Amino acid sequence: MRFPHSALPLCVGFLLAGCALVARPHARGNSALQAGDYPAAIEAFSEAIEAGDAVLIAHINRGIAYEASGQSQKAVTDYDAALAMTDPAPTDTQRAEILNNRGVAYMGMDKHQDDALEDLSEAIELRPDYAEAYANRGRIYVDRESYQEAIADFDKAIELSPELTQAYGNRGLAYQNLGDDENATRDYSKAIDLSQDPQALWNRGMLRYALGCFNLAYEDFSAILERADPNDPLYFQAESQKLFLDGRPKVETTCRGIEGQRDGDPVDEDATATAAALGEGIGDEATPDGTEDLGTPGTPEAPEAGEDGAAEDAATATATPGGL
Repeated sequence: MRFPHSALPLCVGFLLAGCALVARPHARGNSALQAGDYPAAIEAFSEAIEAGDAVLIAHINRGIAYEASGQSQKAVTDYDAALAMTDPAPTDTQRAEILNNRGVAYMGMDKHQDDALEDLSEAIELRPDYAEAYANRGRIYVDRESYQEAIADFDKAIELSPELTQAYGNRGLAYQNLGDDENATRDYSKAIDLSQDPQALWNRGMLRYALGCFNLAYEDFSAILERADPNDPLYFQAESQKLFLDGRPKVETTCRGIEGQRDGDPVDEDATATAAALGEGIGDEATPDGTEDLGTPGTPEAPEAGEDGAAEDAATATATPGGL
C-alpha cells in the first residue's frame, strides 16, 4: 500500500539572488506542484533538466512530483541522479533532504523497506535536527511493529517540530498497538487540533467506538464527511460507520477510559456488555488494529484508509522540495 504524502511549498528557493535565471521552467513547475498538477510539474522540471537549468534542483522537485503521482521508481531515479551530481554537488543539508525523499519513495515500493530505513537513518546522521526524517523513520518502525523504537523517533520529531501533525498521528497509532488507549487518544486529538486531518479523525473515531464512546465516534465520522473528498475511500468508510451508528442505541455510560472521564460518566458494566453485544454487527473490519497503513518524508507525514476499516496512519510521508 502506498503512503500518500504532501509536497512542501517551494517558494523559499525562489527568494535568493540569481533565481531569475531559472524563473520560467522552475516557476511553472513550482506552481504546478503546489496546485497538485503533477504532470505539468514533471513537464516543467524535465524542460529545466534538458536545458541544463539548475539541474540538481530540477531533479529533486521532479522526484517529488513523480512520487506524489504514484511513480515511486521514477522518483528514486531522480533522487539517484541528484545524489550523483558533482557540479554542483549537493551540500550535506541537500543530501539529507534527498535521502529523506528517496526514503519516502522507497516506502511506496514493495521489498524496499530496508532501503527506506537506511536512507532515513543516513539523513538523520547528516542532519540530526531533521524532524521529518525522524517522523518518517518512526513510520517504518510502526510497520515493523517496533513500537517503542517508533515512539522514540516520534518523540524526537515532536521535540524538534512541535506542530508536526503526522508525528502525533503516527505516535497515536503506535500507542494504540501497545494497548495505551489514553495516549493514543491524546495524540489523535492533537493531530486533529493541528490540521483537522480526516485520517486522524478516522483513527480516533474507531478507537472511540472500541471504547464504547459511540456518540463521540459518531461525531468523528460526521466530521470526516465534512472534510474528506467524497471520492476518497475514507469518506465512504466514515459514511458507512455513521449510518450504522444512526440506528443503534448510544449509551453514554458505556464510554471507557479518558473519554468517559472527560464526560464525567461512570462506567456501567452491564451497559458496556450490552453495547458490545450490539456492536457485533459491525464485523471484524470495524475493530481498529492499527496494523495497516499510517502518514511522513519530510513529512511522510499520513496514510490512506485501509479497505478493512482498520486504524490507519493519521499522517502522511512528505518530501522536502529543493530550493535554489
